[in-house]
Amino acid sequence: MTYQVGHRPVGQAILEECEKYLKGLGINQIWAFWNASNYRFYHLGFGYLSDKMGHVLGLFRMNKYEIDIGEIFMSYPEYRINEPVLPDDKIEIVVTKTVGRGLMPNLHVQAIRNGEKIGECLSVSVGEFYLADEAQKWFFTKWLGIEEKEQGKRLGHYLLQRTFREMRKIGYRNALISTNVKNYRAQLFYTNFGYQVVDTAYGLVKNF
Repeated sequence: MTYQVGHRPVGQAILEECEKYLKGLGINQIWAFWNASNYRFYHLGFGYLSDKMGHVLGLFRMNKYEIDIGEIFMSYPEYRINEPVLPDDKIEIVVTKTVGRGLMPNLHVQAIRNGEKIGECLSVSVGEFYLADEAQKWFFTKWLGIEEKEQGKRLGHYLLQRTFREMRKIGYRNALISTNVKNYRAQLFYTNFGYQVVDTAYGLVKNF
């Protein structure tokens, strides 16, 4: 849902009509802007409702929609590369490139110990989501995960640094990442790494 800035009555009328229709079907809870139903030109194909769309977010909040979930988006243009140092020489690193919709490949970096995966970093070309030329040199890290017993040993730091190095070899220049608004540990880690917050977005819910 959207409407032009300065035309709140139009937005209100649309929202009320939607609610009337859904309540007529017996619906008692409405979710708005969850990650499969967002604006396609925002946030890499997902991302809830950006706080930059303040007039839309304000309208929903005025109509008693509560924030249920949120995501922080961070960017690192022209990112710096530090030589990755593996914290344990008994860990095997597997690097896999896959062809996607972007002009350059996607990347999966896995950490293996004794045949078991203990961490991974999965990144994709922003070309997966946008055809624009300027999108092709950006990559988005979709997932960085470390097994709980392996956390605190700088393995995540290594995997992200290794991703940066491998992506630069491919031809990428800029990095994007996101995390839940309540994942303060990840926010601290990413900002210390060099990322800067560029946007915050929300999923909303209303009960009748």
